[in-house]
Amino acid sequence: MIVSLKKFQEKHGLLDEACRQWCALSKDNNSLLDGVGFGDFYKKLSHEKYEEYRQNPNAFSITEPGKMIVLPLTRAEALTLEELVANALCGYQDKSTEDTLMDLEIKFAGLHSESATEGMRL
Repeated sequence: MIVSLKKFQEKHGLLDEACRQWCALSKDNNSLLDGVGFGDFYKKLSHEKYEEYRQNPNAFSITEPGKMIVLPLTRAEALTLEELVANALCGYQDKSTEDTLMDLEIKFAGLHSESATEGMRL
C-alpha cells in the first residue's frame, strides 16, 4: 500500500532531511542563510523523494497498517457506495489518492445523510 504524500513526508522525516540539506548548502552559499526559498526547496525535495517512493516503495521502510472500517449500511447504500468507489477508481486516474478519497467521503456523507432522513438506517 502506497501512503499519501503527507504521510510520506511525516514518516520519512523529509522536513529534517530538507533542513540538513539546506544547512549544508548554506555553508557554500551565504545567501541561503536568510531562509528565503526554503519552502520551495522543501516542496521540490518532497515531490522528488515521493516519486522515488512511488516507483520503488520497497526501497523505503514505510508501511501503513491496514485499517478496517465498519459502516452500518443498508443494501441500497452498500450498492451505491460500491458504485461510487468503482467510478472513482476509473474516473479519477489523474487525481491523487487523497483527493479521490476526499471526493468519496463527501459523496458518501451526502448519501448517508439522505438515507438517514428517509429512515433507511440500520
